[in-house]
Amino acid sequence: MRDPRLFWSHFSDIRETVEARLGGFQGVLPACEMNRVGPGLLTALAAYDPVLTLELERFEGIFAMIVGAGDDAARFASARELALAAPLAPGWVMRALRPRRDPGEALRADAPTLRMDRLRFAYGLANDRVVVMVLADEAPLEAPGARFLARRLVSDLLGEEDYGLFVSDARLMRYADWLAATPGGRSWPIAELAARFDAIFHPPRRTWRPQTVQPQTLCA
Repeated sequence: MRDPRLFWSHFSDIRETVEARLGGFQGVLPACEMNRVGPGLLTALAAYDPVLTLELERFEGIFAMIVGAGDDAARFASARELALAAPLAPGWVMRALRPRRDPGEALRADAPTLRMDRLRFAYGLANDRVVVMVLADEAPLEAPGARFLARRLVSDLLGEEDYGLFVSDARLMRYADWLAATPGGRSWPIAELAARFDAIFHPPRRTWRPQTVQPQTLCA
């Protein structure tokens, strides 16, 4: 890793260009647009740490830059160090690690597309980590980019930190194939993934309350 100030120096040089090119945009910038909107940002990022990723967002007039770690928990500290070194930039929010996101009605990666309302999930626990099976009636297993769909979907739903710390893998599977391999197995709508995950890995703390001892009358 190099000095994070080198990356932020480049960002400061092109910040007005980025803001102008994101002027009418709302949402998360597609990765294919990064070089056009932020020329040289990815090169500067790779010089600092080639494993890290970068996303730009604009919502309600606020710009955001998210430094990701490629879902690799070993790089979380590097992403946080870079984000913490960010200079003050009016109208901008800088943060490390992708937050939880709603993928919307469908998730798309190149050719394959998965409709959220048709997806289910199952999971298995081993060594304090979870394997998530994303189940689809017509899973595009042979399409380019299909192998990354499940990982990106689960990472979006859980956020990068939880995914990196607690998920060992996420796999896409045809629902019929899963039923044949695990007859009687349980699955749930994909919209319930975060809540079920939190119940396992982030259960609410129990509040200890002292018992009230009722006074007793002693027999004479």
